[in-house]
Amino acid sequence: MKKDPWPFPRTALVKPVIEMFSSGIASIKAELELRNAKLASQTHVILKSALLIIPSHNKEHVMPIQYVTLPAVTMTKNKSITRVQEPPQVVHLNDAAVNLMIDFKIITPLCITDDHTMFQARMKMQQSNLHIILVFNDQDELVGLLSQEQILSEDPIKMIHDTRITSRKEVPITQVMTPIESIQAINLYNLEHASVGSAIKTLNEWQQDYALVVEIDQTNLNRNVRGVLLASHIRSQLGEPFRNKLTEANTVVELTQTLDI
Repeated sequence: MKKDPWPFPRTALVKPVIEMFSSGIASIKAELELRNAKLASQTHVILKSALLIIPSHNKEHVMPIQYVTLPAVTMTKNKSITRVQEPPQVVHLNDAAVNLMIDFKIITPLCITDDHTMFQARMKMQQSNLHIILVFNDQDELVGLLSQEQILSEDPIKMIHDTRITSRKEVPITQVMTPIESIQAINLYNLEHASVGSAIKTLNEWQQDYALVVEIDQTNLNRNVRGVLLASHIRSQLGEPFRNKLTEANTVVELTQTLDI
């Protein structure tokens, strides 16, 4: 029988190792219990500030709502207040074109469904200061636009002569509106960096009395209609007709002299 080369009893080595592991396990257990206690406390605070409803027909399961008081902000005399930006009374061709956009975040657009008549659209226009109306289908999709200029044009009269329609009141809105596929739109980003003169030139080249202004989502390229540019609105700001008359004039006076009106 070989002699054990280890001079000490092996139990003297095993016992301290077991004690060390036991101490480590106890420490980890205490740490987990502390974390669980903190988590339970945080969960309790969250649940107290919210409405907790257990799905049941028994009203006893509905916990009462507990509200919190919001912190107060001390105020002093100041001129910091958000206001609607009014367009300038005198418009120069070099001014920012975005100031002439009818912003749908500020002004609610006129809307109508495509099962209405041109006369009904006209009545809605008369009740507001807007000369354009957005046409939607039964799926809430924008399918076209109708302007006051289109209603007052000769197109509805020609339609009455060529069809069995006997009155302007019976003309379907879909027969006189401009389909959405035929409407050119301007990216809001481009309009923010364009002048009034550029907007006028764009409408002239497109041969449109209006242009939609859209925000393009760069992630999915969705086109959100933000507003509209109206030729009639720009004319009222310039004070003179401009269609096919764009010049280098910088003021209303210069534009009037150039147009010889």
